[in-house]
Amino acid sequence: YVCLNGTWKHKITKNINDLSNINDDILVPFPLESNASGVKKRLNNGEYIIYKKEFTLDEKFIKDFTFLHFLGVDQQYYIILNDHKFDWITPLNLPTKIDVSNHIKTNNILYVIVKDDLDFRLPLGKQSKKPKGIFYTPFSGIYYPVFIESVNEGYIEKVDFTTTMESVSLNITSTSQEFNISIYDNKHMCIYIDLCKCPMKLLLIIIQHLKYLIQNVGNQIILIYMILKFQQELMKSLLILV
Repeated sequence: YVCLNGTWKHKITKNINDLSNINDDILVPFPLESNASGVKKRLNNGEYIIYKKEFTLDEKFIKDFTFLHFLGVDQQYYIILNDHKFDWITPLNLPTKIDVSNHIKTNNILYVIVKDDLDFRLPLGKQSKKPKGIFYTPFSGIYYPVFIESVNEGYIEKVDFTTTMESVSLNITSTSQEFNISIYDNKHMCIYIDLCKCPMKLLLIIIQHLKYLIQNVGNQIILIYMILKFQQELMKSLLILV
């Protein structure tokens, strides 16, 4: 992936279509109102923050699918990438992923247009235009990291695992049906699961005493270390101390 955090250009305007004269620096990913952003200004109703970022990608980086990730934007936004306008997004304080595969290039110009009227119909925590008591100052714009990733046609979309004192529950979401998992213990393979013919998208496996695993999906290899055994030994020590 390529991290897009850093110095962007921005301006505050009431004309949502005016993409000219965007010259002022802002440090992403800090809210407009914060000291860390370098701006420390309030966004009024009817105003928009227009961000601009120019970035270059290596040709080898761009694969079959490319996604632009915004981990936090308040409250609503849309992007324009290389003159292509995408739809409005209301993230509801959740990360968002935008498929930009058809519009990404080696040299890119990205605009992010943000609206934040402190709409009480949307999640806003304890933000208030008149902060007092338990209520705090509003924050607007990009407030969590931004990054871009590019993956092959068959890729691992998500890996979740939960460790207990006795087992590991592993959930893998992949776009590929050609799928295998190798599980190692002390550098020796102890379990091999071939799922090349498996039509399932979501797989649930319960594995005993798992140390680490290697997943292969196409050309993608992911190494994940598990600390189940360490947890067991630590718990034994804690029980002795108690």
